[in-house]
Amino acid sequence: MSLKLIDPQKGTILEEVDSTNNWLKDPEKEVGSWVRSRYQYNGRGRKGKVWIALGDEKIIFSCKLRFGLTTIPLPLLSLMSGASLLKAIFSLFPEKESEISLKWPNDIYRGSKKIAGFLIEGEVQDDLFEVIIGFGLNIYGQEIPSELIQIADFLFDEDPIEGTSERIILKFIEFLNESIISLMDPSRILKELQWLERNSLLLHKSIETNLENKMIRGRVLGYDENGFLLVLDQNGFKHSLMDTGSHFEIIGEINE
Repeated sequence: MSLKLIDPQKGTILEEVDSTNNWLKDPEKEVGSWVRSRYQYNGRGRKGKVWIALGDEKIIFSCKLRFGLTTIPLPLLSLMSGASLLKAIFSLFPEKESEISLKWPNDIYRGSKKIAGFLIEGEVQDDLFEVIIGFGLNIYGQEIPSELIQIADFLFDEDPIEGTSERIILKFIEFLNESIISLMDPSRILKELQWLERNSLLLHKSIETNLENKMIRGRVLGYDENGFLLVLDQNGFKHSLMDTGSHFEIIGEINE
């Protein structure tokens, strides 16, 4: 079978690892499995950036799945991965809905500060796409390094009850599996995107980014059917952004 989802029972807990994504790249690690590590000393983010999970309580997690190349629109996978973590948090802590949002394509923010980031890596084998989805989530801590205090935060201000990390992981797996199945049905994609737009950090924001060596400034309209970010520039032209450029900044909010 080409589609292989994540099995909640096939998890491994490590005390320390260089990178959970790297650990799962081992061909002997079964598709459908996942790993969580207490500590990661070579964490990686998107575009070659370093990712450091902060705090006394945090999640450092990766999972491996597989599907046919024509089964799922690949650009949507990144967006839906972030959405799955957002749904997991909301399902367990509904009071967080007013302060937690998704910054396209898949970062999770509390207010204007980042609390979670993803790294998604994949390779094609024959007609199959094998992908590793990794994320780090800052759950709770008492200190943030001075160089990150303006841009990073924790999910909670107080130490949560024991087992919170485990509950978030299991809910994430549940929602990720559901999202992947929904992506196989075009009629369900629009509903997923509408939910994401309502919980988007960028909706009604003006942004600045670079696209093909050109600087674009404009208003975020939402997402298209592929999960690309739709931006209306000052000249009335719509741009579909597949990913963030080397420069991406929120420069204002549009009041309607």
